[in-house]
Order: sequence, then structure tokens, then C-alpha cells
Amino acid sequence: MAELSLSVLSWNVYLGADVSRVIATDPAVLPRRMATVWETVKRTNFPARAKAMARVICREQPDVVALQEVYRWSSVSRRPLNEEPQPEKVEHDFLAILLDELRALGESYFAAARSAGVDVLLPTQDGEDIRLEDSVVVLLRAGQSEPGLTWARAQTGRFAVNLRTTVDGEPFEIKRGWASVDVCAGNDAVRVITTHLEFFSSAVQPAQLSEILNGPAAVAGPVILAGDFNGRPGSGTWQTLKHAGYADAWEAAGAGPGYTSSQDEDLRNRESALYERVDWIMGRGPVDFLQASRVGADAADRTADGMWPSDHAGVMAKVSVRLNGAHSRSPRRKEAMEQPTEPVDVVKAAFDRFINKDVHGLMDLVEPESEWFFPGSPEILPWAGSYRGAGLMRFFLACAESLEYLEYKVHSVFGQGEVVTVLSSEKCRVRKTGKVFENQIASIVRVAKGKIVHYVEYADTAAMHRAFEGR
Repeated sequence: MAELSLSVLSWNVYLGADVSRVIATDPAVLPRRMATVWETVKRTNFPARAKAMARVICREQPDVVALQEVYRWSSVSRRPLNEEPQPEKVEHDFLAILLDELRALGESYFAAARSAGVDVLLPTQDGEDIRLEDSVVVLLRAGQSEPGLTWARAQTGRFAVNLRTTVDGEPFEIKRGWASVDVCAGNDAVRVITTHLEFFSSAVQPAQLSEILNGPAAVAGPVILAGDFNGRPGSGTWQTLKHAGYADAWEAAGAGPGYTSSQDEDLRNRESALYERVDWIMGRGPVDFLQASRVGADAADRTADGMWPSDHAGVMAKVSVRLNGAHSRSPRRKEAMEQPTEPVDVVKAAFDRFINKDVHGLMDLVEPESEWFFPGSPEILPWAGSYRGAGLMRFFLACAESLEYLEYKVHSVFGQGEVVTVLSSEKCRVRKTGKVFENQIASIVRVAKGKIVHYVEYADTAAMHRAFEGR
């Protein structure tokens, strides 16, 4: 019987501050508290922490990296009504920063799956609004893992059950989810899933775990489940996984208590404050854990100015998966362990991620200074107009707020050099009027060095205008 050797790292990279202070708080004090959160995020300096994390990852060289609390922080300046609005400014994109640091050290990792979570814009008392966007991510090590290793079926999902609370006096849902990738050797595959379960509710967490066990984990063959489970060994979540046939990597191959949480909020405590093991790697099926260790828990892993790289330690596991050819899950084309670079492949991946509502995954394929144009009258169609780079997120937000997508299909994709043409169709319901429109779309996309740099769309704007006007 053949075996697949695989190394997996799970790490909550820490959003940078304690955001519980802005949940269910009085709207009158929220701007002051949000200002405190933002100042703490700046002090905990993710660019510096990313250098430390990258050093650790390069040292350990995991094949798969499961990340939680992968935040994107942006600011929106408030302006008088007689001044031109300023575009949203991305302050810290944790994923982009970490990948850049890995590349600078000679390692090539890419985001195979990224699932969006919380996305909220909150006021501060200092004259700007701050957007915080959470996600969980699966990274793969490109081109340097075990020969013959491929990947397929990158998937993402949001939980149907989430904690409902209030933020700024309005109802608010703390959205969480999961991301998964099948790592393949020949006709065999092991599914690797990452998630971050709810912390504030003991009722919500079991429902979210059930969604994983009955969703992405409900497959034949081996499964590795990695993440921040916000529970200790022996908790209800841990017991549920054990009863479902999952082994705990630390229990099987670790030494000592293996605490992973939590350092001080500002990450500058001199001695480690880790006191509980809430970050786990669990395996089901023909999975043997050969070794388990922590990363980011030693003084040598800290930043140059003494910060811990995260408030969590990461968990690293070396795994042997027994292969027998009986667990093939590869109806989709398997990809080499690398990010698509050919223009047609990049555009196909971008549209696939759009259809699967993986907006953050799509943005990973977008060049920061790219230009986008969507036709129509901005006075009628909320998304119409031009966008640049990260400002494209405003397009997706406008579409999500104003449209219910009933159907979206890509009919053909063909390219010549850097230019790719996509013919697609959509059927949408306008939320405000309830009217449904159908649309034929032609998209002209230019790709350079594996990133989308220019996009122009041609569509039936008259049909859309009629639907938005209730005609």
C-alpha cells in the first residue's frame, strides 16, 4: 500500500486587536472604542509580524497552510459633500503582505481557497471609517512539495448558523465559514479543510461543526480538519469530532500540553501567556500523525522589536496518508501545485470564483492598479462606472446589496495573447423593485504576469435600467 507524506500548518494569524469591545456596545461610545481598536491594530503592526511568520513558514516548509483571521483593513475618509469622494484605502491586506514576505524569502505559496467572513464598516472618532474583512485561507506550497502532488476542488462556504448580535445599534451577524482543497496523489485525494468556529456562543458552535461534518467533510476517504475551534480538548466540539472518527494530531504525536492561546492583546508580553489548546489538526480515515509541534511559541520566533507573531501559536503536523486507489475524488481537472498564470486560465479561475461567491479569491487574481469598467447610468445602476484595484470591492458590495443572482453562466472563453474574451449570461432579481432581468454579457479582459490588469464589460443596460425603475 502506497503512502502520501504531507505536512500541514494551522495558524490563527490574529486580526490585531480585541474587537469584542465594539460588539453589542452603545452606539454613542462605539466611535471611541473603534478608534482604540484601530490604534491597537496599527501598534501590533502586521507587516512586521508577517516577516516573523514568513521566517517560521520557510523554516518548517509545510505543504499546506491553514490560516484563520486573515484580515483586510481599509479606511474610508469622510469628506464634505462639495468635495470629491475619496476611494477606499487598503491599509493592511494580511494575505497579500504574508505572500509577499514569503516570496522575498524565496518560498512560493499561493491562496488556493479563501472564504470571506465578517465584512463591516465602522466609524471612529478621528474622522475616518474603518472596514474590517475577515477570511480563512488555504495556502499551498507551489512546485516544491512531494513529486506528483496535485490539487483539485478548491471550495469555500459560509455557515448558515452564525451568532446574531448588534453592532452600532443595528442587527449584526458574525459570519464565519470554511475553505477546503483536495490534495491529490494519483487517483487518491485527502481533503484539507480549515475553519474558525464561533467563540461567543456555545449554542452556535455545535451547529457550525455539524455543517462541516455534513458538508465538506462528508466524503469518502481521508479528511484533515485544521483550525481555531475555540474549544479545549474534552469540550463538546472535541468529543463530537472524536465520536465521528477523528484523531487529534497533538494527542497522537505531540508532547506536553501544547497550549496555543492566547498572548496579550498588544503581543508584547515578555513571557509567553499561552494557556489553552484551542487550535487543532484532526484527521479521519487512513491518516497517521507522525509528528506534531507548535510554531510561533518560542522567543526566537518574535519580531525584531519583541512582539509575538500572533496571539496564537500555530500547530504543525507531519502526516502519512495510506493510499489504496479507493478514494478518488477528481471529477474536476487536477491542477499542479501552482497559481494559474496563463491568461485564459487566470480569467477562467476569476469567473469561477465569482460564480462561487469567492470574492476574496477573485481579488487575489487582480493587479493592485488594474482598471475596470461596467456600463450603465450610475444614477440608476449602483455598480456602474470605473474602478481601480482594491476599489473593485465596492462593485461587489453594490451588486450584493442590490441584486439577487438567480443564474449566472459562462458560455465561452477564448484568448489571443494577453487579451481574453468571455461570453456569459445572467438572470437577476432587483431587490428594491422585485423585477427580474436577463442579460447577455461580453467581457474583454487583459492579463499580464498572471494578474488581471484591465476589464471592460458590454451588457444590455436598457434591460437593467427598466428593472431598477420597476418597469
